[in-house]
Amino acid sequence: MLELAAAEGRDPADPERAAELLVLQGVYEDTAQAMAALDTRSPRPRTQAGRGRTATLWDLIMRMAKLLGLLTPDDVSPSRLVRVGQWVLVACVFLVGLVAPLVWLPYMAVSYNRATTRLMDRATVFYVGSRDLAPPRRVRLDAAMAAAGLRALGSMVLPLAGLLVVAATDTRIAGGQLPVAGIILVASCLLTGGWWLWRRHRRRREAPPP
Repeated sequence: MLELAAAEGRDPADPERAAELLVLQGVYEDTAQAMAALDTRSPRPRTQAGRGRTATLWDLIMRMAKLLGLLTPDDVSPSRLVRVGQWVLVACVFLVGLVAPLVWLPYMAVSYNRATTRLMDRATVFYVGSRDLAPPRRVRLDAAMAAAGLRALGSMVLPLAGLLVVAATDTRIAGGQLPVAGIILVASCLLTGGWWLWRRHRRRREAPPP
């Protein structure tokens, strides 16, 4: 993105580039708001009347999700059912990731790749002004994301099977099952995550050169 800005005669070291990045990620609506937020000398904006801590926390969660690429400012807003499904999936990723983070590698890889591609498309339009990009289609189900989610769910089989074995055999360490469950979760997550990364690395090595 900085290379695109430099190619259009903009200084990559200018602080305004950071504000533009926040706008392209959808965190702020325009560069003026982003610059004001980045300026440490400017006073903090007061909370709007009637907005409590819950609303402020929700805004913070939304901005962090956009910064991480979990949410993107799409030109075409999805249907309500698709939006609800996306939020349920994000919540599942967060909750499961607290216990077994590496099992979500297949889903997060596709999610970040898609978010990065869309971000570069928006940056190209913003800096270069190219309008020949294909407009996003309104789809009920993203096949790539669905397949990635299924692969992630499949990678949870090993941790769950290990926990069931521990519960069925009543295996204990130091008089409790929690240490055993912790070892099973860490080992199984490392195994499934390492296997997925190995498969990706092998596919890249075997792929024919362009």
